[in-house]
Amino acid sequence: MREDDILRLSMKCADLAVHDEEYAATLADGLERTMKVDAGVGVITWHLDGDLTDLTTVDITVAGAPPLEPDDIRTQMAVAPRHPVFGRPDWSLVDTFRVSDFVSLPRFWDTEVWLGIHGHGDRSGRYPAGVNLGCHGNAAVFVGVHRAHQDFTDDDMEALHQLRGPLLPALAFRHAWDDAARRLQTVAPAAGSGRLTPREAQVLALLTRGWTNRRIGHWLGISERTVRKHLENVYAKLEVSGRTAAATRWQGSLA
Repeated sequence: MREDDILRLSMKCADLAVHDEEYAATLADGLERTMKVDAGVGVITWHLDGDLTDLTTVDITVAGAPPLEPDDIRTQMAVAPRHPVFGRPDWSLVDTFRVSDFVSLPRFWDTEVWLGIHGHGDRSGRYPAGVNLGCHGNAAVFVGVHRAHQDFTDDDMEALHQLRGPLLPALAFRHAWDDAARRLQTVAPAAGSGRLTPREAQVLALLTRGWTNRRIGHWLGISERTVRKHLENVYAKLEVSGRTAAATRWQGSLA
């Protein structure tokens, strides 16, 4: 395994995330091959109302292990606050982790918490490690990897750390983009004109960055003609006469 293999995987998944495409399966499958993980990989997104005591839902994509059933996920949510890593008040500041750095694994094996988080499938995931991909809004994203017969080495952990490089900022960008688009849809248009659609909000967000219609169309995968049509609708809804006025209106709405 080479660190540049992890970087390539991270770049590929970052590109998918930035364009709002599914990246979790690509990441899980890639790590299973690259890291030679023999007891399963999970890409987990915890949706939080506050901290881990306020979990609402969990999205988990698994490779190298059976899919998790709803009861499995509910169990994970219940025991997560007692996990030796996730139960720490500063867990969100931990970039990468081997669970063996936090607890004696033989004592941890077969406990309720280990069984709930790591004991999925044939219960062979004796040596867990993970990568924290950050909290983005109310979503905490991390990757869990498991081996059956040997722990992860320092070199393994350094390679896993490389995963954060392109992918973490890509997830942060996607969250910021989606948040801006939601806020754009609340821009108050003229009475009776209707709200901006999600696509109109995306086009307007790119326009305010100084992008040309051609560049906007290439980024969003639509024609320049379609971009112009969306902008016509934006101008009408905001009761403005052109690009500069629309951008000014948008900036004012976010102040």
